[in-house]
Amino acid sequence: MIVTPNGSHFAAARAFLSRGIHVACDKPLTLEVAEAEELAALARRKDLLFCVTYTYTGYPAVKMRGR
Repeated sequence: MIVTPNGSHFAAARAFLSRGIHVACDKPLTLEVAEAEELAALARRKDLLFCVTYTYTGYPAVKMRGR
């Protein structure tokens, strides 16, 4: 699970994926689309689980009422 400052997500995720470790990363995954695509390709090559969390969606303060 990567919950470091946003600018370090890419390097941390790449390091873990390169070593065969599954990754769950807090948003934003990366700061550049090309970096996200590189991580996705690496995860596919190594057959690893790789996901992005959107944890704010579970907080009542951000849920819409009446839907």
